[in-house]
Amino acid sequence: MKTSIRFLFAPMGIATALALGAGPAGATCYDIPQAMAGHAGAAAVHVPPNWSTPPAAGTQDPADGRGLAGLWKITFLDSNGNPVGFAYQAFGDGGTDTLLDMNRSPALGDVCIGVWKAQERPRHYKISHYSPIFDTDNVTFLGTVNWVSEMVLSPDGRTSQENIAFTGYDVNGNILFQADGVATGARVTVNTPVFP
Repeated sequence: MKTSIRFLFAPMGIATALALGAGPAGATCYDIPQAMAGHAGAAAVHVPPNWSTPPAAGTQDPADGRGLAGLWKITFLDSNGNPVGFAYQAFGDGGTDTLLDMNRSPALGDVCIGVWKAQERPRHYKISHYSPIFDTDNVTFLGTVNWVSEMVLSPDGRTSQENIAFTGYDVNGNILFQADGVATGARVTVNTPVFP
């Protein structure tokens, strides 16, 4: 049931897409903006200027560059390569991860959880994330969004590219919507500045 629903995602997030015909209105920890698909009229997102800048060569901790584990700055992109969202994502050695959405207020839910696993190909990782869907009252639980992606690290382990497939399910396991996304990442080290 993969449709052009990704073109319906408005700046206010999944609530609008679902209200426009994909199911009941709702929201989740990361709003999938219609800009993800390069749709006109999407609100601009101000991403800090150094957000996508990887750590300088030689400034990495010894563990950096040898796997996915660690902290990353993630930038979500539309189909034209323009940033439409950003987040911090922490990958633990044990195969779990936590994403902090920098575009959402904590009152609306800005944290998602997930798991990751190294794939057979070097520098390739599969990630599965889980986010709740709430009604517009931000109280009534409607279902879950599952993001499944493949993240590929650069040879030096300082940057990443990611293709994401989003699937929203109601509480009975029925598919509410499906959408695609793209993201890039830059590893964070103890020397990474917050702002330039």
